[in-house]
Amino acid sequence: MKNWRVPTIEELTFIIDYTKYNPSTLLPGMKASSYWSSTTYAYGTIFAWGVGFGIGGVGYGDKGYGYYVRCVRGGQSGLFNYKGKRFLKKKDCYLDKKTGLEWSLKNTGPMTWKEAMRIEN
Repeated sequence: MKNWRVPTIEELTFIIDYTKYNPSTLLPGMKASSYWSSTTYAYGTIFAWGVGFGIGGVGYGDKGYGYYVRCVRGGQSGLFNYKGKRFLKKKDCYLDKKTGLEWSLKNTGPMTWKEAMRIEN
């Protein structure tokens, strides 16, 4: 998976849509489950931040838990005032027109946080 990485907690929270439920996002293919971010919890390095896309809950979990991963690439260069659907399906990803981030087409997992960190590049 070239140039793909586990999203930061900020990037993962960008796709939460609190008007949606099970899953609480418009990104196609997401499960109403927990997803890892690459961000370690500052007050306990055995934990990492994640998002539960059932209701869009943000929290931290033990890095040994099995969560899903949705890889991302690119950076913040979105159109913020985009028109139409937010996520545009391309050949190998979904482009988030709001943030400019590209999201992988499929989920990976569930897996531990350590396993998730190995799938980068």
